[in-house]
Amino acid sequence: MARSKPDARDRLTAALARLTVGVFYRSVDVVDARRVPERGPLLLVANHPNSLVDPLVLMASLGRVPRFLGKSTLWDIPPLRPLLRLARVIPVYRRQDAGADVSLNERTFARCREELAGGSAVALFPEGISYHEPRMQPLRSGAARIAVGAEAAFGPLGLSIVPIGLTFEDKGRFRSRALVQVGEAIAAADYAGPRGVEDRAAVDRLTLALESGLRAVTLNADSWRQAELVQHASDVFAQAGGELPLRASLAERVPLRRRFIDAYRELSQRSPERLDALLARLREYAALLEASGLEDRHVRARYRGVPGWTGTRLAELLCMAPAALLGALINALPYLVTRWIGSRYRRHPELPASFKLLSGAVLFPLAWLAAALVCGRLWGPVAGWAAAAAGPLCGYVGVLFRERQRSLRREARALLVLRRDPARGERLRRLRGSLRREFARLAREHWPDERPEAGLN
Repeated sequence: MARSKPDARDRLTAALARLTVGVFYRSVDVVDARRVPERGPLLLVANHPNSLVDPLVLMASLGRVPRFLGKSTLWDIPPLRPLLRLARVIPVYRRQDAGADVSLNERTFARCREELAGGSAVALFPEGISYHEPRMQPLRSGAARIAVGAEAAFGPLGLSIVPIGLTFEDKGRFRSRALVQVGEAIAAADYAGPRGVEDRAAVDRLTLALESGLRAVTLNADSWRQAELVQHASDVFAQAGGELPLRASLAERVPLRRRFIDAYRELSQRSPERLDALLARLREYAALLEASGLEDRHVRARYRGVPGWTGTRLAELLCMAPAALLGALINALPYLVTRWIGSRYRRHPELPASFKLLSGAVLFPLAWLAAALVCGRLWGPVAGWAAAAAGPLCGYVGVLFRERQRSLRREARALLVLRRDPARGERLRRLRGSLRREFARLAREHWPDERPEAGLN
């Protein structure tokens, strides 16, 4: 069954999502996007670590424009209502929300089944909440009920269910990075009973399959401390020496972290003494890095080609400076207010990015409008239109200018630390080398078909 083509509303929604995500995040890697069917009924299920940002990232990254399910209390936020209508979000009623009538979920599920029967895509977050934890939360049965119910009512539909893993480098930080990993599709027909019959046992089996599919594309550590140590370990293991201290992409780092979490658990059962000794050295390395203000990539870099890289960065900054200064003048006030709003939600790390985006979507256009009106009044309509264009364009140049300036300052400081204290650098390199050799031995035991020792320094 072919899906209906995206209409103008869908295209506008997707374009706004791409623009918003492209400005807020420096990069969004998408892995295995080909697994998302271009046509036919589709149910997307994703983990939910970053509140309202998660659906935006999905819309910006995938080829389909789905109908999202959103908690009914979102309609209580007036600035959100136009966006919810534009995206045709379907309300879902949760028991934990005061005043929510959960009986209305039958209407919600019916609409989802109709959308799927019409060949559309529907997306939801089966954990039911957004959260800040090192692992997924237990899945609710709603996604499976929708899929099994659609096949029972309208099947055979050929409905595909695709798990999506969302991982954020630093989810509340402006211009950080994100990863979208697409899992293997699950055929809803494999869990459907006779037409007209919604099988509860099938719903339970499908929920377990969805949980397994999501775990395969997400990070699930037992604690934040374990997650931090695994991050250090995977960075040390994955990255051999390079010319410059470049960052590995999340698409390279996250799958390896997932495997290190599995190895950590297995080793804690099989050889806890060996694990403790390895963790002690890893903690020593991580503590020395932190005390030095360095990252692993600085230790592994050979720092050849520094003059060329520095010259390129300085030339870029020189060219950008005039536009960046103008952008800073126009956008300073909304930037500071947006940053302050985000800081008020630091105790709930899943929320700052959403509130920054929502407030920025209102405050920045208002600042551009104010600049256009003032310039138009003082110097005429041409100046007004120029100011209206300069607000967003020069503002974005300012963002790039600040990124490059910070990068240059950070890398110069790291190089200075290593040059001024060669003994510290040598100690870090020795620790790193011994850790890499031990990780290679572990990898040969856990992943015997690979050659992890290649390129060890």
